[in-house]
Amino acid sequence: MDQRAKARDRKKCGARRGGVGVEQLCVLLVVAVVGAAGLSSFGRGAATAIAGDATASTPSHGSHSLVVSRQAGLLGKGAKLVSQAAKESDAAEALQRIARRQIAGNNFVTGRALLGPYKAGDLTSPYEGYLGSDFVEALKALRPGQGWIDMGAGRGGAADEFLRLFHGGSPATAPNVTAVAHADGHTGWLAKHFPTFRALYGRYLEDIPAHELGRAKVISDLYGPLSYSPHFDRVLQIYGDQLELGGEIYAHVGLRGHVQVDHHAPDFTGILRRPTQTRQAEAFLKTLNDRLVGLHLEATPNLPDNPGSYLLKLTKTSPTVIVPKLQLHRLDPKSPPRRYYSFVD
Repeated sequence: MDQRAKARDRKKCGARRGGVGVEQLCVLLVVAVVGAAGLSSFGRGAATAIAGDATASTPSHGSHSLVVSRQAGLLGKGAKLVSQAAKESDAAEALQRIARRQIAGNNFVTGRALLGPYKAGDLTSPYEGYLGSDFVEALKALRPGQGWIDMGAGRGGAADEFLRLFHGGSPATAPNVTAVAHADGHTGWLAKHFPTFRALYGRYLEDIPAHELGRAKVISDLYGPLSYSPHFDRVLQIYGDQLELGGEIYAHVGLRGHVQVDHHAPDFTGILRRPTQTRQAEAFLKTLNDRLVGLHLEATPNLPDNPGSYLLKLTKTSPTVIVPKLQLHRLDPKSPPRRYYSFVD
């Protein structure tokens, strides 16, 4: 074989080896971007085909083009999925930043008492006035070792009143009481005199590990995370997970439009509603209760001078709690914020 023929053969072999490298890179990129088991399987099959092509004396140009075409198509789909996920992630992060800026700058009512009636127009009315007498009775029934978590406790006034009034004579055997608030509650005295009291201040609920929150027989939320967090579903899931079996959640939320479901959400028959319609509080709560697993919801309109305000009482009925996923489409920074949701499933 003359020198020219040998050079041509070396050039062809080099071209085939170069083609193999590109194909292998495409397979790796597809698997990394899409991340699906089916694509991983395809990647292994394609790699085998590529290896066979590398050792063949005469490569099949039709097969080579088909493999590259499929890989290019998968890469395009993977890039679109990544782009869409990135946009959704950016939108969610933007909504969360809006919500957290509002929480940081909001002038919350932080000095509520525990006992006393609701007074019309008085935003500082006690817990009992908002959450009802059943809530107070549930607290009084707590035994040593059982717990109450006050979500959005403010300065801790309700916890202070509860421990002093009902367990002042035996602080060592008082129930566990945990105050959760974004700002410092100034409850140092309670922590010194009641070993069962804990304060979790300076963090958002979603950022607090479950083992720090601990278990509870009673959870209260009075214009707390359920009203202000952009993650209504995640907050409720945390409550359900931390609640003991048979335990109860008492929450007051103003649902006059601030927890609405987006117009893309289906109605109860599964048919899409008209774009101008949204689910109001009653429909939202009904759908929520229908889809909850392990929590039974009772919703009662409870403030005559504040239409759309509801007392939510949720009882844990099974060890496993599943809260339906919600997608937040829009958040208007009011007090509390107006949030537009749709059910994901």
